[in-house]
Amino acid sequence: MRALKLTLFILFLTVISTQTFRHFYVKFIDVKVSVLDKYKNEFSKKIENINDINKLEIMYKEVFDKIENLKNTDKKYYDKDEYKELTNQEYDLSTKIQNLEDVLKKRYELLFYWIFGLISVCLGILVYFLFNKWIGIGSIITGFSEMIIWTSPLYKISVYGFNTLLDIKLLLSIITWFILIILWIINDKFEKVNK
Repeated sequence: MRALKLTLFILFLTVISTQTFRHFYVKFIDVKVSVLDKYKNEFSKKIENINDINKLEIMYKEVFDKIENLKNTDKKYYDKDEYKELTNQEYDLSTKIQNLEDVLKKRYELLFYWIFGLISVCLGILVYFLFNKWIGIGSIITGFSEMIIWTSPLYKISVYGFNTLLDIKLLLSIITWFILIILWIINDKFEKVNK
């Protein structure tokens, strides 16, 4: 049992440490500026830092209504510069809203599965000491696997909300790392007492 615990501890520690270091690098050291940033249109710059879906929906409805109004009042609406500008704004807003919804969904998934992993680790500890060591170890392995998988690094992509997800993953990676270390220290002391 000791060899299995030691192997799993080293494996989990290696994975969680490397991904925590990567999160740290991407958060604090990596360059986040693109040469293309200076070519963004004014509307894209305006909505870039808006992360409130309700506000974006209001803006989208305004643009959508203007497009519909233009379609209903002018038969050659598609040739007008105003129509082209509005459709570009509609596209920018819909992309921003879809990306923000995706980030919110990913954030909830991340928190749900990480907490599920933590609960599994806690239940595993209880089962280990109260009922069966092997079932307990299995639950602990499942829990740490969930926690590590869901805090695994994000690929460096330019999406809305990337920094929010990165912040959460970095924090949860650090917490997972501490939980793993603390459990190992407790386990080590427990085994020395029971020799």
